[in-house]
Amino acid sequence: MSKTGTQIFSRTMDLIDERLDSGSLSSDDTVSYSVKAPGLLNILQNELIKVGEVYSTYDIDNFPKYPMLGSFNYHEHDDTSIEHEVSGAVKSYYFEVNGPATVYIEDYTTSWNTLATVTVPVTVSNYTAYSGSVTGTANATKSRIRFSGSYYYNYTNFALYSQNFYSVPVYRPWVEKEMPSDFKSVDQIVKEYEYQRYERDGIFKWEGKNKLFVSHGFKGSIRITYVPILTEITALTDTLQLDDTTCEQVLPYGLAALLLVHENPDIANYMSQRFDELKFIAQKKSPSAFHEIEDVYSSRGI
Repeated sequence: MSKTGTQIFSRTMDLIDERLDSGSLSSDDTVSYSVKAPGLLNILQNELIKVGEVYSTYDIDNFPKYPMLGSFNYHEHDDTSIEHEVSGAVKSYYFEVNGPATVYIEDYTTSWNTLATVTVPVTVSNYTAYSGSVTGTANATKSRIRFSGSYYYNYTNFALYSQNFYSVPVYRPWVEKEMPSDFKSVDQIVKEYEYQRYERDGIFKWEGKNKLFVSHGFKGSIRITYVPILTEITALTDTLQLDDTTCEQVLPYGLAALLLVHENPDIANYMSQRFDELKFIAQKKSPSAFHEIEDVYSSRGI
């Protein structure tokens, strides 16, 4: 993928017979074409993105740290404190609530010690996440998270960790993974479990076209092959992102058709038909999607 707009423009000028007998192009005769070409190449690149084998890969490591205490269940708080207790010393916490609450992170020596108090304001009405780290009491034997306050609210996705984190991880059954800035659409997802079990289909789900959620229970790596948003061409000297074969054999006909659509409709129509034919041929030669094949006979002793 190293062809420039200048190279494609040169081939296109040959197609529409703008090459002089000297072998050069007249800048005066082709200036209108050269000004329009970058914008038209952007249109054509996006049309040919699948044919032109433009893919990127993105790797995600998903090795969640399991908490000493955790729950994805939904709970109701009325006017009585609700406590969730676990053995060991807490160092970090995470929880989500949907209303005004007072939440305590505590550990126990000879009595309960308050390590952090989180006051959720009355302006909170949707589930909102709170997290942080605490400094525990020496020789603490157990810890708890205590949901309190004067009002009714619900809480969920709460966790206590025995580790300090630079950033406390989100504790949800499905955790959103941020996609690259040039992500357009997914082509394939492959997952690799921690124990080297390699599969195509992962424990994931999509919301819309660009929000990937991975199950908290999955531990391993995920490789995403995706169609990127192409870098805009602003000058003929810019490099195209399509493969070289598509650039050389297909793209010049499309550019010729667009350049001549008003000037010479008959030739433009021919170029457009040829462009569609070559695009169709290129699509048929493209490899099909990856599929796993299960060997159903290997375990039968045949």
